[in-house]
Amino acid sequence: MLPLVQGMPQADAVQRVVMDMNKWWFAIGFVGIGIGTNLKYFWAGAIGSGIIQCYLITNLFDMGVALGLSYLLF
Repeated sequence: MLPLVQGMPQADAVQRVVMDMNKWWFAIGFVGIGIGTNLKYFWAGAIGSGIIQCYLITNLFDMGVALGLSYLLF
């Protein structure tokens, strides 16, 4: 539709409406996915696989490196 109105006075208004609708439909889709997600199932799988422990260890390592570099630089 945008190529059809290109060059017309209404082109800016149509493009603005399309962009706004794009944001609204993305938000509605994002909320819909969130409502349909079973967090208990994902949490049980994450705890059982060890990914939570890996996440915590890597974050501690990252904080240690950041602390060490900031100590050296400042």
